[in-house]
Amino acid sequence: MAIYHLNVKNISRGDGRSIVAAAAYRAGETLPNEAEERRSEFGGRRDVVANEIRLPENAPRWMADRAQLWNAVETAEIRKDARLAKEVKFALPVELPPSAWLTVARIMADAYAAQEFAVDLAIHEDGTRHNPHVHLLMTTRVITADGFGPKIRSADGRQFVADARSLWERVPTRR
Repeated sequence: MAIYHLNVKNISRGDGRSIVAAAAYRAGETLPNEAEERRSEFGGRRDVVANEIRLPENAPRWMADRAQLWNAVETAEIRKDARLAKEVKFALPVELPPSAWLTVARIMADAYAAQEFAVDLAIHEDGTRHNPHVHLLMTTRVITADGFGPKIRSADGRQFVADARSLWERVPTRR
């Protein structure tokens, strides 16, 4: 029997967080962190099974580059306590074959891309199949053909969490 787990949290500069570092960690990559004038180095992580960016149809092409996307978010958010990203993290059922993990993660990510979020997805699994899970890092601003639009305020309340859980319940996980 699968154990259900989904949580939602903010990545906030007010908590001392860097979205570039958070994205690098989740993707298992080394990214240039322009705001901190250093590299966020998480390359070589063995628990990252897959990672990719999912975008709304009208998104500029440069947003498909992880480093450009998250460095642009750092620049776009000017407040010292800015909410830089929203993260939805959910456990994959251990009964689900690894060959289906990316399909399931894409279904979830694409549901948010359809709501005008840019979504950076990463699948983690430690090699023991005890805790396969997905991280979805999402921009907090609407993605337009010109770049970032206004904040997506619908992601601020409890309803966003309830909707995320409802969406995850509806994703087919029997393969």
